Amino acid sequence: MKEFNDLNLQDLRWVESGSWSSRQELHNADDEVIATMQKQSWWKNTYEVDAPGNRWLFVPQGFFNRRVEIISAGTGDLVTTFYYKGMGGGGELTLPDGRIFQWKSISFWGNKWAWLEGEAGDTDPVIGFETGGWFRARADLTFDEDANFPALLVFLGWYLHTIKRQETAAATTVVIAT
Repeated sequence: MKEFNDLNLQDLRWVESGSWSSRQELHNADDEVIATMQKQSWWKNTYEVDAPGNRWLFVPQGFFNRRVEIISAGTGDLVTTFYYKGMGGGGELTLPDGRIFQWKSISFWGNKWAWLEGEAGDTDPVIGFETGGWFRARADLTFDEDANFPALLVFLGWYLHTIKRQETAAATTVVIAT
C-alpha cells in the first residue's frame, strides 16, 4: 500500500458522504475515495482518520483553553496538539520536529482557509482549503508544490472546518429558537 505522501496530491476534494453523515471522504481526481474521517460518537467530536499509512484520532479538549489532541490510533500515543487562538477558529500546530504551522482564514467571507508555515504565519499557504456546499460540505485542496508538509495537515484542516461548521450551525439554531 502506498503512503499518503506518495499519492498524486492534485485535484483532491473533501466531501461529506451525506447531508447528515458523520463520515467524511477525501476523493482524488478520478473520484476515488483515498481516505476517510469518521465521527466516533454522536455525543463527542472525536474523529478517526484512516488514510494510506496513517491512522489518527482527533480528540477535542478544554473549554477555556481549547485544543485538539492528535493521537496515533495504532499506539494510543499523543502525536501533537493543536491550540486554538481567539474566537475565529484559527490556531497553531507545533510538530514534534519543532516546525510550526498556523491555521488561518485567508478570505473575508471565511470560505478559504489555509495552513501557513512559521510562527508569524505570514508566508504563502502550504495547503489551501476552498470550502463550499449548502447541504453537503466540501473543500477543494490546493498545495504548494515546493513545500514539505506532513499529511496530518490535510486531515486536521478538514476536521477543524467540520467542527467550525457544526458549532456555527448550533449557534444559529440557538439564536433562531430564542
